[in-house]
Parts: sequence; structure tokens; C-alpha cells
Amino acid sequence: MPRFAAVSRERHGNKKWQRFTNYGFAAADAMVPIVGAEVGRAALAMPCAFMHEQEAGRYTLVVALSPIPGRNMFVGPDGSWLGPYVPFWFRVYPFRLLPAPGLDQPVLCVDEDSTLIVDRIAAGEEFFDAAGNLSPALKPVFDALMHVERNRKVTDLAVAALAQADVIQPWPIKLKTDQGEQAVGGFNSYAFDAADAIVPIWESGTDDAVCVYAPARSRTLHTGGGFVAHPRSQYVCRA
Repeated sequence: MPRFAAVSRERHGNKKWQRFTNYGFAAADAMVPIVGAEVGRAALAMPCAFMHEQEAGRYTLVVALSPIPGRNMFVGPDGSWLGPYVPFWFRVYPFRLLPAPGLDQPVLCVDEDSTLIVDRIAAGEEFFDAAGNLSPALKPVFDALMHVERNRKVTDLAVAALAQADVIQPWPIKLKTDQGEQAVGGFNSYAFDAADAIVPIWESGTDDAVCVYAPARSRTLHTGGGFVAHPRSQYVCRA
């Protein structure tokens, strides 16, 4: 179980971090969140879906990596990635942006239970430079996380608009096992029994422009400038 802590000189000034050499850390992740900017490439490699967060009362855009909880079918026995696209979430491990109490912006955090966090005498990358700023190795990671965080906010608003338009439905998945068929719950997709006419339901109004469309009398959807859900497909593609 990851244990994330905010990156600080007091906590990590005498530590280093190492770049991962395989994806073994993701072997137990059956799904992972993505943002709209990833959809064009992700949808060509893996199913896109929505997960409903009960406590938050909202849907999150994800990619399904396995119908079996605790198993990632895109990670091989040797930790290699078996697909053509690696979700951003994994590419920046062991770092993540997380909300902090009393702050408007999320803060850079690191998984302190990761074996990639080592003592300063070991080989690895510094957390900070001599002036106390993020090191040249870590600053690009932080910048990439901030860029994706901005896109995540737009994506969350778009997904909320889709939910409000009632275009998200449970995705019935059945897994064949030695004990017979088992239902796999938790994933949601689109409803496709709809008319062809579409009407705009939400537009981001930001630099990460996304305009979401839904049918006037239906559940089919189209998004211009962001991502597209085809009426006969379980996948989402970049517009």
C-alpha cells in the first residue's frame, strides 16, 4: 500500500530517489485514472471506462487493466509493460500531486514505502539543488504533474457533465472461470441506444478546450476538441 508524503527539504534533504526500471509496482492495479489528453492513445491500447467514487459521489475516467481485482494484465512476470501505451500515472512513479489541507494547489508527494527512495549515500537523483529548489531531475516531473493536473480538472468537469446528461451506465462484464461465469462490477461505460441528434451540454472555456455533446433524446455522446465516444464502441478516442 503506497504511503505518500509531501516532498520537503526537512523530510527528503538527506534522501535520493531512483528511476524505476520496470512496472512491477503497478502489477496489482486493475485500473488507473487517466485524463482527457491521454484518451487518444490510451483508447487504442486498453478499454476506457468510468469508476464511481461512492464517497465523492462522482465518476472518474479510468482505463481498465484487468477484470480481476489485484491484477494488472499489462504487467508481465518480469515487470515489463505489455501494451503500446503506459498511462501517465505510472510514468511518474513514485511521485504524485495530492491535495494538502489549507492549500488551494496540490503538493508534490512521494511514496515513501517505495524501494526507489534511498539514503543519500546510494546512487540516485537528488530531491533538491544547493539553493533548496527542486533538482534538475525532479523539476520536469513536477512540471509534467502540474500540466496533467490542469487537464484533470477539465476532464472531471467534462465527466460530470456526461453524468448529468445520463450517458453513463453500468458496464456488464462477465468473467469465465473454472467455477463458472462471475460478474465483474465497478466499471461503467456509455449507453448507446440513442438517436443521432446531439446538443452541447458543457464547454470548458479554458485553454484545454473540451466541448461535450450529448443526444437531445438519448445517451450517445460526442465530445469536440477532447474525446469521442462512438455509438457502437466501448472505447473513447481523441477528437
